[in-house]
Amino acid sequence: MTYHRDGGQRGGGKELFRELYEAYYAPLCLYAFRFVREMPAAEDIVADIFAALWDRLPEMELRDGRADTCTAPSRTAV
Repeated sequence: MTYHRDGGQRGGGKELFRELYEAYYAPLCLYAFRFVREMPAAEDIVADIFAALWDRLPEMELRDGRADTCTAPSRTAV
C-alpha cells in the first residue's frame, strides 16, 4: 500500500505522518536514549528520523513499519 503526502490512504500522508509521530516519538526517544545517554541527543536523533520519513513519505510503501522505525535510532546513534 502506498501513501502520498498530498493524498491517498487514510486521509493522506499528513494524517499518516501525524499518527506515526504521535505513536512513536516518545518510545523512540527512550530507545535512542539507551544508546546516547543524553535526552537532547536522543530527541535530535528521533527528529532526524522523522524528517527523513517526511522527505521519503511521497514514495514510501508502508507495511508493518514498526521494525524499521525501531531500528532507526540505533543505526543513527552509532
